[in-house]
Amino acid sequence: MNLMQTKIASLIQNSEQLAFDSSNTIKGAFVVEDSDDFEFIKKFRGGDYTKFATFVDNEPTLNIGDTINYILTIRRIDKQFSSYQNYIESYLLDVNDGSDDALIYESLCMNPFNESLLNTINLIIAFVHTLKSIYYSNSSQVVVFGKTHSEIPIKPRESKRYLDIANNYVEKKDSLIKLHTWLTSNVDIANEDIKNKLLLHEAEKHTILATEIIDNLRLTSKSDKIFILLDNIDDIYQSVISKYSLYLDDFKFSKFNDKIAEYAEKFLEKTDTIITSLQAQILAIPLAIALISVSKVSANINGFLIGSFLVYAIIVIYATSQQAYNLYNLRRRIAEFVEENKIPENLKSKWEKEISPVKVKIGFHALYLLITLVLLCLIVANCISYFHYWSNWFPFNMLNTALAHMP
Repeated sequence: MNLMQTKIASLIQNSEQLAFDSSNTIKGAFVVEDSDDFEFIKKFRGGDYTKFATFVDNEPTLNIGDTINYILTIRRIDKQFSSYQNYIESYLLDVNDGSDDALIYESLCMNPFNESLLNTINLIIAFVHTLKSIYYSNSSQVVVFGKTHSEIPIKPRESKRYLDIANNYVEKKDSLIKLHTWLTSNVDIANEDIKNKLLLHEAEKHTILATEIIDNLRLTSKSDKIFILLDNIDDIYQSVISKYSLYLDDFKFSKFNDKIAEYAEKFLEKTDTIITSLQAQILAIPLAIALISVSKVSANINGFLIGSFLVYAIIVIYATSQQAYNLYNLRRRIAEFVEENKIPENLKSKWEKEISPVKVKIGFHALYLLITLVLLCLIVANCISYFHYWSNWFPFNMLNTALAHMP
């Protein structure tokens, strides 16, 4: 307060029969007890403080001992207000939020002084302004939309009811703070992708709150809606946070469901790729078995052909081993998927259901590879056994002939 405001405050604090209302005037009675009081009132009558307030009284004379009934009109400058009601009405009609350093002359006469009252009033005003900013609104009402809609008149001229709510908001204030903070989280982020995702959540917040407000005010008369809303803020906050948590769970589960479906499909494709990569090579195994069987009874089978089958069988054994190793790694990756991707506990059964066909396919193919390896080993063994009959191998026939013709 500056010096002039201090004088105005002194007049109010030393007056009787004070009356504060939503207009910016104060009515009171001041008793002129001595010469200091006489000079004090004389300055008010002389207009010394008209920059901050105008003083009017109907007394024709001024004498010591007189009781001066006056009307003091506070000018709307420098964040000064006659009363809390006037302050509330002014800021509800304004686009700006309240100020914690405002001078409210009524507060100087409160006994006991409620230090948190102005802060609570500012919080209520900020919450109303936030509702106006996120839903459709005009100067007189807010319209919230959900499955239906609800029109909520702001009623700034019923500032006395706002003041009564603020005076009894001790236990509910914390819920209003949390709800307002939850509604006004910052989404002004440079990364457009993150910003768009946050805006999606913000839109869902507004929808959840709108639905809860509509449900709470469904049976309330239109003129009482804003006050019932503020009175029920604790229950509304708890319900909104609960529903938002469910939304986040659904959002998270939806995200994980998509991920589970995507990766199950990828693992299935990878399994099919591994399985089909060896099919053509394995198809030659029956031919190799038939040829080697014939070689057991016929010495006319070319040894080079049997040798080629031996080399081929070894190559296929290597390829089959690699395929078995790839399937083993794929099975390990599937087993580690839940832990690495932090799949929620209640979605693990969903993952197991999605990945079950892949596991079955890997299991059957593992058995298939085992049988294939056994057959390949038999082919190799048969090929090697063929060369036990060295005389049947063409290079050795040539060597024997050459040695026979040596001098």
